[in-house]
Amino acid sequence: MIIDSHCHPHFPQFADRSDELVANMRAQGVVAAIAVCTSCQEADDLLHLATRHREFLPTLGVHPNADPQSECDPQQILQMLEKHPQFIAVGEAGLDYVREKCPRKLQQQRFEVQIEVALAADLPLIVHTRESAADSLALLAPAAKRGLQAVLHCFTGTLAEAKAAWDLGLLVSYTGIVTFKNAAEVLAIATAAPLAQSMIETDAPYLAPEPHRGKTNEPAWTRLVGERIAEARRMDVQEYLAAVAETTCRFFRIDQQTLAETQPAEKSE
Repeated sequence: MIIDSHCHPHFPQFADRSDELVANMRAQGVVAAIAVCTSCQEADDLLHLATRHREFLPTLGVHPNADPQSECDPQQILQMLEKHPQFIAVGEAGLDYVREKCPRKLQQQRFEVQIEVALAADLPLIVHTRESAADSLALLAPAAKRGLQAVLHCFTGTLAEAKAAWDLGLLVSYTGIVTFKNAAEVLAIATAAPLAQSMIETDAPYLAPEPHRGKTNEPAWTRLVGERIAEARRMDVQEYLAAVAETTCRFFRIDQQTLAETQPAEKSE
């Protein structure tokens, strides 16, 4: 069983391709993909996609690089989450000190709002952090002590930063970056990571893994991420994929038995 813990199948790159994406997922044993929101304006598109395809499980939140005019009203988000229980997480929220399309102060305010929303709604939080690990962890630490469950998605930080996240009880998710020749440190961190705090993702349409680097990524290629990490850990591939799928189901509170009952046939070797 394979689950893509972070992708954006509602983005324009996939216009009119949802049936194809799902068919490709099934061919590779990918039973579900977390369809991650970057702006509340995307909510209707995500709900429509999730209604059309049970494989896509939507979230609701505001990305740090969303338009500075985008709403991030906690009551609005909480009302939407209550009205639409299909949303299984808050995010992606966080801090991005690389692009900085929004001022840092606004990013931090939005992040703090969504941390509180996740706690109030009792939902896990998906965290985007780029060159901002210290500030991100400083904001997450008090909330983690209050029971917040959060994942640092598309991790590209240092081992020290990963350990700090693990010590807070946070999860870390890895993308196709682990297949890149110049990403030995990220692969080493994924290799050393506790399985109970590890997930894999595509971040599609971005960061396609080798041998597809440079192409439009898609959830079906989650398998390639898992295979590379399993190889580095010297683990059986199916054992690793099963372990991180179990972690993903626990984190997002997905009924693993329901997924297993509808699991596509394993890819033939």
